[in-house]
Amino acid sequence: MGTYEGLYQRFSDGQVRLYKDVPRDLIVQIKQSRNGDIYVLTEHNGIFVISAHGGCGALAGTKELKPRAIEADQTGTLWLGTARRGLYSVQSGTIQYHTGFDNLYVNDLLVCHDWDSSRILLATDKGIFDGDDVVLKGMNVQDLFEDRDGNVWASTVGHGIWTKVHHQQQFRVESRAFTHRTTPIMSQFNVRHLADSALWKTIPYINSLYEDEKGTTYLGTWNDGFYVIREGRICQHLNQSNTSWLHRNDIYAFTTLDSGNMLFSTWEGLYLFNPTRNEGRFLGRIGSTATRGTRVLSFLNSDNHVIWLGLVGGIARICFDEHDMSKSSVTLYTRVNVSGFQNPADVAELTDVHIERGEYQIGGVYRMVCDARGNIWACT
Repeated sequence: MGTYEGLYQRFSDGQVRLYKDVPRDLIVQIKQSRNGDIYVLTEHNGIFVISAHGGCGALAGTKELKPRAIEADQTGTLWLGTARRGLYSVQSGTIQYHTGFDNLYVNDLLVCHDWDSSRILLATDKGIFDGDDVVLKGMNVQDLFEDRDGNVWASTVGHGIWTKVHHQQQFRVESRAFTHRTTPIMSQFNVRHLADSALWKTIPYINSLYEDEKGTTYLGTWNDGFYVIREGRICQHLNQSNTSWLHRNDIYAFTTLDSGNMLFSTWEGLYLFNPTRNEGRFLGRIGSTATRGTRVLSFLNSDNHVIWLGLVGGIARICFDEHDMSKSSVTLYTRVNVSGFQNPADVAELTDVHIERGEYQIGGVYRMVCDARGNIWACT
């Protein structure tokens, strides 16, 4: 962990200690190379290399350069970007200066895996420099990232996120259709990658994105049911008009069960879905608890048969037995700073009575995560 006052290391027992082989200085960037070496850029003391075997030492000649970004290419050459001091490469301990970049603030560097090793992208305050070409000219580009499909992502200050799809020349701004609604909806995007982002442009009013362990993407919409996407292609589109069991077309969240079946939610409540047979059913009751009208915005599948629900105005925990719903139970957490809970409870009482003020108002729970110690965190 890089801080304003040095490098810290967190151990498996939870202890956090200062890494004493690196001076107490502002840590500008930390990056790991393919061979396992870790490069630590400091504000005033140059670059330090923590080898894969545990040793640590300063990279000679880098203190005076004050580098802001570092990248290693396929040959092992290090590239160093600076603030208004140019671009440098380091090979076999020799530092070489590269002309033409003195007036730039280099925020990040990227060498793509399948590119020629001499080709490097510079993310600067004046755009992205790719050899003699400048793309996103005039934009302050902060970060560059290559995903596992070879697409390059660029984040800018004030101009959104851009992508360059694999083997294409031009960067393009991502579709604004999925930002039609409020920012918290973005927290429902539980997806690791989506190779063909052009799909986002053909489907308006996206509510949620979810990718299962097999790489299948489920895309829920505001008013048109949900889509199933495999290998960048739409395989299915399910909504009220082509199913007998889906009662609403607004899809808010998905999660996969151990059986391979799925839970997803609409404003009406929960559905159990079998992806193999394309069959689903509405869950109006779980155990002794009526769940019709439950406004489920997010799921957290923490362990076997235990699922957390982020609601409008609360959080629920389900001990889930999909083979025998009568054996399932719901615990409802509705109040801030008040101990105890109702079980069983009518969840509709929570979601239908929604006060604007008062200590019991939680708001919409858009995302939940479980940390390494088993604590559940929720954001509203």
